[in-house]
Amino acid sequence: MDSKPGSQFAQDFESVSGLSNEHGRESTLLAEGIAYAIQGIYAPDVQPLGSLAPVSGEGERADVIVRKKLGETLRPKVKEYLEAGKNLDGGFLSFASEEIMKLGKLPAEATPNIDSKDRTRAEQYWQEKLSGETLISEPQDPKCQISVVVPIFNEEKANVFRQLKSILKQREINSEEFEVIYVVNNSPEAGEEIRNANREILSLPIWKNRPVGIEDNSLSEEERELVEELRNLNLFVIDKSTPGNEIVKCNVAKARNRALAEASKRFDINNKNGIILQTDADTFYDDPTFFNRVIKKFSNNPDLIAIPGGAKLAYVTNEQDPMKREAEIRELNRVVDYMGWESLKQIVLKQPWGLDDMTMWPGNGVYRSFESAVVGGMQDATHMDDNSLGLRLYDLAESHGRSYSYKGANNEFSNKTIIRQKGGITTSLDAIAIPDMLPDPFIDDDSPDKGRLFPIKHLYRKYLNKAAAINMEATTKLQETISSVDIIYEAKPQDHIQ
Repeated sequence: MDSKPGSQFAQDFESVSGLSNEHGRESTLLAEGIAYAIQGIYAPDVQPLGSLAPVSGEGERADVIVRKKLGETLRPKVKEYLEAGKNLDGGFLSFASEEIMKLGKLPAEATPNIDSKDRTRAEQYWQEKLSGETLISEPQDPKCQISVVVPIFNEEKANVFRQLKSILKQREINSEEFEVIYVVNNSPEAGEEIRNANREILSLPIWKNRPVGIEDNSLSEEERELVEELRNLNLFVIDKSTPGNEIVKCNVAKARNRALAEASKRFDINNKNGIILQTDADTFYDDPTFFNRVIKKFSNNPDLIAIPGGAKLAYVTNEQDPMKREAEIRELNRVVDYMGWESLKQIVLKQPWGLDDMTMWPGNGVYRSFESAVVGGMQDATHMDDNSLGLRLYDLAESHGRSYSYKGANNEFSNKTIIRQKGGITTSLDAIAIPDMLPDPFIDDDSPDKGRLFPIKHLYRKYLNKAAAINMEATTKLQETISSVDIIYEAKPQDHIQ
């Protein structure tokens, strides 16, 4: 369709619409809007080409948004005309010109008052993290409000399915209003056990952008039924595991950054400042209104940049032998005691990552997509990467007169995190040897008890009051966390169907 100045289409458009059509811009937008509409009818899964694809220039980017919005507006009418055997003639142009004039300027949500320096910083982040990467070809749903980003490394399939079950149960939100992006990752040096575990996740038949060349894995009958339900969700996977795709010097922050960069960019292309839910694959949402409440919180507080959510602990076992199960629970209690003591020390030492409403919990952070890109996402580190993002977002909020977190945020938005059955985090039952006795780190050098070992429970009780005097709220929250561990008994998995 020729829409250049002087073309029949451009002349017809100008005469029918009454628009000035300076330099042919309006007729070009309309022509490409119609093309976008036609493509949406006959080839909805094809990535838009040419000038319909996202571009970096601010002015061009705005034009792309207009084309997309116009295409979406015109699509039903275009379909009606085509199915009736009609041509895209002057009568259609009359309708189209009315629609483009109704569209007017973009709505307020689509044109936020963004500082040019912030825009530059965000673009630099996307360029750094996404340059040379294979991006998700499926465009983000125009109605999407939440993007859940999840790193996966040597993860148990059961944990991924448990998380997705909890997402399936989210109420008061439609499936097109959220998407989930998993990044399956490892370093080039990863062994076969890790690669095989990652490949099993990549091969799940639930991804809308399933990697080419990876065959179905075997699934139990129960898993197959779940897969059928999951096909209705917008689930995507980023392969950073198979040879040639790995992350050099891989760590969890680099994996999170890869998913975070793409999720925030997808919102930007969709002309939205959406909501990112950062979590881990061994977490799940026990509250079926979690997503809906997050959306309402940000809608009612437009200045809010981030919510550091909290976490409640859960232990999952399928051990059927009563004696072995009892031994597991004893070991679980040792883990919880150790976790409580380590967190109590942080409060006594007045560490900035003590449990409070300002700390970005690794398995549950919530923040605006654009601002997460402005601050450069996660710090590439193996520890405290989540908290570094929280501190950056806090500084951004302070400098821009925005708000970061609020009293009670951890309690209002908490999810369940699994105490792991195999390695990967410091709370693993297998990854570390948790001692029964530890030295008192706060004893003076000249004390006769220097170097003496004490039971962990003794140390916890000894310094509980001191921690409470420093930060009562964080100490109370810590006590609630370690005293409310859910133990979830699951049946042994069915034999896989070969």
